[in-house]
Amino acid sequence: MSSTALSAETVTAPLPPETWRKRYPALARFSRSGVSVVSLLVILLILGTAIFGPMIQGIDPTASDEALMGMPELPSLAHPAGTDFLGRDLLSRLMLGARISLAVGFVSMAINLMIGVGIGTIAGWVGGKVDTVLMRIVDALYSIPLLLIVILLQVFVKPLIDARVPPDVELPILLTPDLISVYLALGLSNWLTMARLARSEVINQSKKDYVAACESLGTSQARILIRHVLPNCMAPLLVAATLAIPEAIFVEAFLAFIGLGISPPLASWGSLASDAVQSMNSSPHLLIFPSIAISVTMLAFNLFGDGLRDAFDPRGSR
Repeated sequence: MSSTALSAETVTAPLPPETWRKRYPALARFSRSGVSVVSLLVILLILGTAIFGPMIQGIDPTASDEALMGMPELPSLAHPAGTDFLGRDLLSRLMLGARISLAVGFVSMAINLMIGVGIGTIAGWVGGKVDTVLMRIVDALYSIPLLLIVILLQVFVKPLIDARVPPDVELPILLTPDLISVYLALGLSNWLTMARLARSEVINQSKKDYVAACESLGTSQARILIRHVLPNCMAPLLVAATLAIPEAIFVEAFLAFIGLGISPPLASWGSLASDAVQSMNSSPHLLIFPSIAISVTMLAFNLFGDGLRDAFDPRGSR
């Protein structure tokens, strides 16, 4: 065979198929971390339990068993997590608490993301006096303790929402005035770190060569920002948003623990732990199960966020 024919075969030979690891390098890096994958599976399990668990179990978490009132039952086949002082099944209340706690985490994170990214993007892209004013406001708010802001908002926002909801209207569990006030309190108070991160990422991207190339082609500033700059900023912002979820769950649990959360007969993990403190010696299972739920959920989200950060970081592939 001549060298000409050989070279022709070499040129026309089909390229090897592109694997998903090469097409999605961040996903490939994430999949190589066993801890990150396990944490994702735990999160999916918790979400599945919160969504479908009450329907599968079929026990009303607010229904009391008069025969068990005043005498909490230890875990058994009939009640795998035991019962509380009012004879209510603790497992069903834990699954109800999972719905409420996770809803608080995700909704407050979404509010946090919208406000923080919006303000941070404006400050970083516009710059000048706008940047100075917005960042001084952020610095001033940083000087106030987060829990103090949340408590003040909860105290003042909740009565306003209660006054505007007709007493005869039955709202879904996740849209009650108690939970709406918690959503707003956490969402409106925890966006400061997101704003700073968004500002720094936008400033960093605005100095890239592709931005100068777009400007030289006459592309509008709004199009450059929306189509090019913000998509390149999303990786660290998504990691920060993921890590904001367990923080919101913990703050909500603290608010419920001190009596500023949702009202009975609804329950979150924090309110369940608060109700169990008085009887932790005689009925420790009432405190153990909600504490484990809070701890495992926060740990899973934190490990998942760390895995995302390593996956989106190009240096993680070296």
